[in-house]
Amino acid sequence: MTGSAVLVHGAWSSPEEWCFVDEGLWAAGVEVLAVDLPSHRSATAKRAQDVAVVEEAIAAASPPIVVVGWSYGGALLTECDLDEERVARLVYVASLPDAPPSDPDDRPTAPPLDPANFDFPNDETIVLRDDWWKDTGRSPFSAAAIHHLRDHPRRPVSIAALVGPAMGHAWGVISTTLLLGRDDNLIPPELQEWASRNFPDVRIIDCDHFVPLRAPDHVVAIVLEALVPH
Repeated sequence: MTGSAVLVHGAWSSPEEWCFVDEGLWAAGVEVLAVDLPSHRSATAKRAQDVAVVEEAIAAASPPIVVVGWSYGGALLTECDLDEERVARLVYVASLPDAPPSDPDDRPTAPPLDPANFDFPNDETIVLRDDWWKDTGRSPFSAAAIHHLRDHPRRPVSIAALVGPAMGHAWGVISTTLLLGRDDNLIPPELQEWASRNFPDVRIIDCDHFVPLRAPDHVVAIVLEALVPH
């Protein structure tokens, strides 16, 4: 297998969150570049800086390239300026492109985040509480995933990076797959139905928002599928 995967983590996360996906891709001979977003290393970083880091990783990767964004990472895919000759596919994991391919009035509103789940270390950052995942009401995480979550606390993210919708149209010119969890409380059924109507390749699996930790094989399979010569 030849080609690369650029993996973009979500908010309050880290590159290490792709550890189970990494294993499958490296085993298949795929080069993996997991970015570390500036918004999780600097309280004043803007979204444009996150986008720039993703674009730099794509420029450094060997084509064909599959770019995978989880949650907030998907918003960055939407904003990237991408070379369609190098990028074989975009994969939105537990994420939707913010700019719809049809009438924007048709899109349901996403549910608000519960402020009780967050702390504000200072005026510039917000962080998801580390015990949030314990009370999701979903099936238990695997022992390996629990070990990972305990060893990798949630990281504060710059509020400036999260403000405002992601505007872009890379998904309009590059083959795009949406991988959604049926039980994702951040993307409820009405939003999943909207996505299925408006995007040609939407895959809904038995999972919640934590797809990279709960269902990494699904991510690996989509990447490998995109890199197989046609």
